[in-house]
Amino acid sequence: MERIKLGDVLDVKRGKSLSGNFYSCEGKYVRLTLGNFDYPNGGFKENTSKKDLFFTGYFEPKYLLNKDDLITPLTEQVPGLLGETARIPESNMYIQSGDIGLVVPNEKKLDRKFAYYFLSSNIIKKQLGYSSQQTKIRHTSPDSIKQCISFLPSMDNQRHIVDIMR
Repeated sequence: MERIKLGDVLDVKRGKSLSGNFYSCEGKYVRLTLGNFDYPNGGFKENTSKKDLFFTGYFEPKYLLNKDDLITPLTEQVPGLLGETARIPESNMYIQSGDIGLVVPNEKKLDRKFAYYFLSSNIIKKQLGYSSQQTKIRHTSPDSIKQCISFLPSMDNQRHIVDIMR
């Protein structure tokens, strides 16, 4: 195992703040919210808490996510949400909003499927909790996530762990 800083093995990109003027009850593109994280069970869920989840305005194409993209919340509306992860279930449907971080692993050092479990591990979640800003609704940033420190298994062991976790 190698001691690493997350920023050495991945990047985190913040989403775009989307104008509420373009929220709609129907449309082609769904704006991701914190309600898409199935906390505390883990993973992705469709958000059924809001009706105006579609976005009909212009957005930069780089914020349109692809199937299996890995996301993490940058805002914690319920204790324990920071550090959760989810995979996007379908391409060209979900828009990354400002509360959502897109996790981009360096696939020479960090297996994409392993990153899903690695980021939501207790050691990472605790560091994010300690470094988060505010008290009532806590926030983190891509830079704070990249500053977290942990031990990373070899690529072969990462793949073996993923095979066991499925």
